[in-house]
Amino acid sequence: QEDTAGYLRLVKGILQRRGIPLAFYSDRNTIFRSAITPGDDGESPRAAKLTGTQFARAMHELGVTQIFAQSPEAKGRIERANGTFQDRLVSELRLCGAKTMAEANTALEVFIPRFNERFAVPPAQPEVAYRPLDPKLDIDAILCIKEYRRVAKDNTVQYHGQTLQLFPDVDHTTYARRRVEIQERLDGQFKVSYRGKVLTPGEAPPLASELRDLGTLPLPAPVYEPEEPEMPEMPPSQPQIRRMWYEDSELRRLHGEQTKAGLVKARERGKRLGRPKVDETPGFELRSSSIFKGIASGQITNTQAAKELGISPGTLQRVYARWIETPIDPSDPPVMDAFEDIYAMAEVVD
Repeated sequence: QEDTAGYLRLVKGILQRRGIPLAFYSDRNTIFRSAITPGDDGESPRAAKLTGTQFARAMHELGVTQIFAQSPEAKGRIERANGTFQDRLVSELRLCGAKTMAEANTALEVFIPRFNERFAVPPAQPEVAYRPLDPKLDIDAILCIKEYRRVAKDNTVQYHGQTLQLFPDVDHTTYARRRVEIQERLDGQFKVSYRGKVLTPGEAPPLASELRDLGTLPLPAPVYEPEEPEMPEMPPSQPQIRRMWYEDSELRRLHGEQTKAGLVKARERGKRLGRPKVDETPGFELRSSSIFKGIASGQITNTQAAKELGISPGTLQRVYARWIETPIDPSDPPVMDAFEDIYAMAEVVD
C-alpha cells in the first residue's frame, strides 16, 4: 500500500536483507518530502529532517540521503520497469492461477530471478552501496510514526482519541507536565519515549462519567428482606423550598442572635475579638512618645506625626487624646525631659 506505513515496511525489509543504503532516489511524493519545501537535486540528512514528513525523519535517523527526481524522465529506469511489471506480471499471475496474496508471493519467487536474468544490467560500480546493520539498533523505534505530547497531571497522554496511562518507575515517580515522544509502531503497538528511555504505556481506565454513560458500574447484590404488609398510599408531599437566611426577616433575627451569643462566649473564654488597637502594637509606645512630645511642644504638626507613625490623622487624634489623659509620673525620665523642654521654651519666650 502506497502510504507512509507501507514505505516504512519496505525499508524495514531492505534493512533486514541488505543493510542501510547510502541514499534513496525517489520522486517528489509528499510521503518523502513536504510539498512546501523548496527542492533541489539532492538533500543532506540534516535538510531531510526539516522536510516535515515521518519518512524523512526516519531517513535522517538512519543517516540515509534522500535524492529527489526533478521530472518523470529522470527516473526512467524505474518507470520503464513499472511499465513492464504492469503488463508482464499480470499475465504471469494469470498463467500461474494465483488468486490469493500467498499464491502471488510464491509466483514472484520464481518470476523475479527469471526477470533479472533476462533484463538486469550490471552496475558501473560493483562496490556494495549498503552499510552493515548494527545489531543493537532498534529499527522498530525508527521506522514508526512519532509525535510529541505533553503528559497530563494524572500521568496520561492523549493520542488521536486514545488515552495512554504512564506508570511510575525507579527513575521517575511521575511524568506529569513532561514532554514525551509517542511511537506508533508498525505492528500497532504504542510506545512512549522520554529522554531515550522507552516506556510501555497501558490503556488508561475509563473515567467515572464514561462508566455512568455506559451503565457499566457494578450494581450491589440484591438483599432479600421479609415482605411487609402493604401500607395505604399517602398523598405526595410538597417539596420544601429552601430559604436563605438573608431573604427572611425571622431568619435574619435568629442569625443575629446566634452571632451575638457566639461573641459573648468567646469573650468569656478570654478570646480577644477584632483588630488590636494601634497603641497596643509592639513598639508603638516607644516610637510615639517622642512624637507626641513634639506635638505638645509645637515642633511637629499632626500631619507629619501621622505620616511618621503610619496611621491616619483621625487615629492620631484618638491615640494622642488617650496619651494626654494618661497620668504623668514626674519621676519618669522622658517626662522630666519634656518639662525641661517646656521650661526652656518658656524662657526663650520671656
